[in-house]
Amino acid sequence: EAFKSCANLSNAMTMMFKSLAATLLLSSATQAFSTVTKTDMSPSYLSNVPEGPPDAILGIAEAFKSCTDERKVNVCVGAYRDSTGKPWILPSVRKAEERLLVDPTVNKEYAPIAGDAKYVDLALGFAYGTDADMTKLAGV
Repeated sequence: EAFKSCANLSNAMTMMFKSLAATLLLSSATQAFSTVTKTDMSPSYLSNVPEGPPDAILGIAEAFKSCTDERKVNVCVGAYRDSTGKPWILPSVRKAEERLLVDPTVNKEYAPIAGDAKYVDLALGFAYGTDADMTKLAGV
């Protein structure tokens, strides 16, 4: 059940990031590239680029800071924190760490530059769906 919730959250966040990235690229980069030439490399060559929309993730951080509820949890930085600001490790992560520590078959070598192939395949399947055509995804 927790995995399904994580998958739904992951899908929602992936869509949000793709939408935000597309918006920023279309609104800012198009104008910047249309006004810059190779000979115009002065420090002010970006002065004509309009300010983009507020960053959605930083907006969550600002909302967290202004919230006065003592039960608030900051989830925008990629780590849960306790009331003293120290990282709070999810019990599922602790259990996974324990399992890795006692398993003598776990490879402790550095992964290759492209990452662990099995992990990358599983992560891509999780992020884009196991039926996604990976040949049509940029950077895959």
